[in-house]
Amino acid sequence: MKKMVKKKARSEVKMQAALVLLTIMLIILIYYFVPPEFIGYTVLEGHVWSTSNTSNFEYNNEEIEIADGAIKLKANVSTAEWTAYSQEIFPIAKAYYDHEDKTSKVQSNDNDVQEIKPGEMASFVFSTNLNNGDSITIYLDDEEATNIYLCNAYEECTSQNLGQVNFTNQEGDYIITLQNLNQPTKIFNLNSDEEIKLDYINSSLGNITKFWYDPSDKTTKVNAQENTTLEVEENKIAEMIFSSNLQNNDIIQIYLKNEEAANLYLCSAGEECTSSNLGQIYFPNQQGYYNLTIQNLNSASKIFNLNSDEEIKLDYIEAIRVTETDHSETNTTYPETANVTTNDFTVENLMYWDSLVTEEILNGQNIDYEYSANSGESWEAAPEDKNLSAVNSTAIRIRAIFSSNTTATPSISLINITYITEEPQAYYEVNGSTIISTIKDENVTVNSSSSKLELSIVTAETLSNIVLNISNLNDARPSSFSRIKEIEILAPDLQNKISSAAIKIYYTDDEIAGINESTLKIYYYNETSQGWQSLESTVNTEENYIRADVEHFSIYGVFGEQPEQQEASSSSSAGGSGGKREFIRGNQEQPSQQQPQQPQESNVETKSEENIQEQVVQTQAEAQAQQQQALTGNIVRIGKVLATGKTNQSLVILGVILIVAYIIAKIEEKRK
Repeated sequence: MKKMVKKKARSEVKMQAALVLLTIMLIILIYYFVPPEFIGYTVLEGHVWSTSNTSNFEYNNEEIEIADGAIKLKANVSTAEWTAYSQEIFPIAKAYYDHEDKTSKVQSNDNDVQEIKPGEMASFVFSTNLNNGDSITIYLDDEEATNIYLCNAYEECTSQNLGQVNFTNQEGDYIITLQNLNQPTKIFNLNSDEEIKLDYINSSLGNITKFWYDPSDKTTKVNAQENTTLEVEENKIAEMIFSSNLQNNDIIQIYLKNEEAANLYLCSAGEECTSSNLGQIYFPNQQGYYNLTIQNLNSASKIFNLNSDEEIKLDYIEAIRVTETDHSETNTTYPETANVTTNDFTVENLMYWDSLVTEEILNGQNIDYEYSANSGESWEAAPEDKNLSAVNSTAIRIRAIFSSNTTATPSISLINITYITEEPQAYYEVNGSTIISTIKDENVTVNSSSSKLELSIVTAETLSNIVLNISNLNDARPSSFSRIKEIEILAPDLQNKISSAAIKIYYTDDEIAGINESTLKIYYYNETSQGWQSLESTVNTEENYIRADVEHFSIYGVFGEQPEQQEASSSSSAGGSGGKREFIRGNQEQPSQQQPQQPQESNVETKSEENIQEQVVQTQAEAQAQQQQALTGNIVRIGKVLATGKTNQSLVILGVILIVAYIIAKIEEKRK
């Protein structure tokens, strides 16, 4: 029993080994005897919808803008403007009333002196403003020796002064030079440590106009709103000193109690005024607040006079500065969502789409992509990896959907799609009949070694599965010229679809023996007129070919004329050296480059079919690669060579072998 099992196992191993060996042998035979057929290349290309050209896109220009090479949401810019008011209060520092006018005592040196005691205020006004470096001259009568200080108006000072002089108890003129003035002024105050007798006062720029002595301090009556009031009589001056300098458009606010209707005038320090004033109001004898707006002030000041043409009662005084600040705020917002769509992009010889490539700046926002294979009738979301190989259409358009939180916008600077195209075969070797394909406006070269012929064809449209037949004709049609050869070219599917075509026919010296080579021409046989019609031909005597442009394919012949001396002679000498060049065309002619005929010995025609086929494929692939290297544009990479024959047929035969082997194995299994 065990021997039978072992014998059976050995038999199965032998069977399997035999099948494997048979398969390997058949594959090797197929590789050497099944020729491949060159088809073309695959090429990775790319198309960019340029963001510098707005016509490449469809979008709502109220929501999307394309500028500076970028696509982004359109900004909605709004500006808000407003004015803010701020209020600053300047309380009154001093209020003086009921001055003693002593101007007449100091206007001239007449021994009518004004006695000034320590601690009592003596204010005086000049006709012109004085500045630092100007001088004030005072004439003093005999009294005790003392220091005399020049101060700001209504201020008492000692060391912090505008100038000082030491009185030595000697009658005479004393000069005080101004210093430390913040701004020009014409009103000053004079203080001293001891009592002095002032007889005369003047300045280097102007005469004295007013001299008031020992005014009453009424500050407490007007620095708070109480029942106590400062009663100012008609045409008497109430002097107001504020804590800071005031300027034009500042407001002096006054609370007036009932008295008589009156006009109130705001005047410069030390002046009485009515019409030429710094501001005025009318008091209709109604208790309340009244505002005097300062105007016509030449320079900032904190001292003012208040005059009225009737008696008034002042209860409260303060100054207010209202500052207006203009504000402007610009707000930029963006649409929450908007989209931009590319134009359709179509590829005729497309194999499949590759990837969507974009360059974007999100700025914390989002961009989604969709594609349409039917010109926008329906849309599909692009995969997360943007691989579009599943799209089954030769045309595609892309839509980018922008999403924003309205405070920022994403942007796109590049939309590019890569794709794989099939660059079809542009060279064919035809010895008999074959099937060719063409691309619109692209040149296809057809070579026939057996007929020593080469065709260059450009079609007006893309065509496939075109049957092309090239054959030599032996039945000569009548002609008055010497016949070299006749060739029939048949391609019914190319009828009226040729943009341009050229035929190039090669010959040997033996074939034109006794014929004038320069008279060689290509003719086509007119089936209607049953006669030959010549074509404008070019003879290349160096490479032994004739070339002519043709508009269709039919029967063509090469004819020439005999030399005159040969026609006159009865001799039938064949002439010619014989076998100058033998021709087998196997190489593709490159565009715009003349391919020289390669001289070959007669044994070239005896090469094995296998070697010729391999050489043709190799030559075609190299020529095609050279063509691709010359291409420009968006081609990125040349891919694998597309071929049929050896690989495809090998797979079919291998499949048949495996099926047969499987059947044999089953039969053997049943026998056991």
